[in-house]
Amino acid sequence: MLAAFVCTVSFAQVTTSVLGGKVIDETGVPVPGVAVIATHIPSGTVYGSTTNTEGQYTIPGMRTGGPYKVEVTSLGYQSVTYTDISLALGEPYTLDATIKTSTEQL
Repeated sequence: MLAAFVCTVSFAQVTTSVLGGKVIDETGVPVPGVAVIATHIPSGTVYGSTTNTEGQYTIPGMRTGGPYKVEVTSLGYQSVTYTDISLALGEPYTLDATIKTSTEQL
C-alpha cells in the first residue's frame, strides 16, 4: 500500500504557474506595500499580491497561458501596466517593475 501511495504522489502534476519579481523606485530603492494585480484577460480571473519590505512579491497558483494584464500601483507613485504576458506551465515568470514618484497631490 505504501508503494501505491508513493507512486501516486510522484506522478502529481503541476497545473499552475507563479508570477513574482521586485518593485523599485526610480532611485533603485525597493518599495514595500505596492499592490500587484494580475488579470487573466480571457477568463477575467484576478490575482493579487503586495510587495514585502524588500520590494519583492509572489503570486502563486496562477492559470497558465495568457494574455495577462499586470498593474503595479501604490499611493504616491505613478501606476505601471504591463500587457501580453503569458505564463508557462510550472515555470516562474519574473516581472520586475520600476515605479516613479507621482507629482499629483491628494
